[in-house]
Amino acid sequence: MTNAAVEHHLIRLFLAAGHGSALEAEVALRAAVEAGVPPSLIEESLLLLIPYGGVPRALLAFGILRRMLPTLSAAVIGRPDPTGLRGKQAFEAVYANSTETVTILLNNLHPDLAAAAVEDAYGRVLARESFPWRTKEVLAVAFLVALGAEPQAQAHARAALRHGASQNSIQLALELGMARLDEAAQRGAMIAIAAALRTRTDS
Repeated sequence: MTNAAVEHHLIRLFLAAGHGSALEAEVALRAAVEAGVPPSLIEESLLLLIPYGGVPRALLAFGILRRMLPTLSAAVIGRPDPTGLRGKQAFEAVYANSTETVTILLNNLHPDLAAAAVEDAYGRVLARESFPWRTKEVLAVAFLVALGAEPQAQAHARAALRHGASQNSIQLALELGMARLDEAAQRGAMIAIAAALRTRTDS
């Protein structure tokens, strides 16, 4: 199976598990397993549901997966980091030169929100080294587009480019995410991602 085919399955799975019904998640999971997507990559994708879709979505998806694949495949590495360094480094890997601006924004919204984002979402999940950054970011683009979160989708599209994702991969994520939106929201998502792809990738 090619990397592009694996990525396609993972995007569909991530969207189904994060935005769809339990039945849709099961269908997407079964399709990925039967197509030969490595179980460790499926598990890493489902772990990303924790920061993006929430723990209940992750629990539901893992429950379905364990009925198909009872044995753990992905490494168990998401332990707390007392220094907070791992989360800060992962946060910078996404936001690059915008890190300080985004940190201030999060703190202004609520300091505990900022801590949860950096220490938990980034430090325990997004910092995992067993999953390529470009794939994490492509999945994020699809999920955030489907959520209608255009500024965040833009940021992750830029990060996807910085970490080696192709424009074709980002375009696929955009299209699959947009399929869950109404026409007006689709136009906004297209404009946002197009702007991100035109922007310098170190911003």
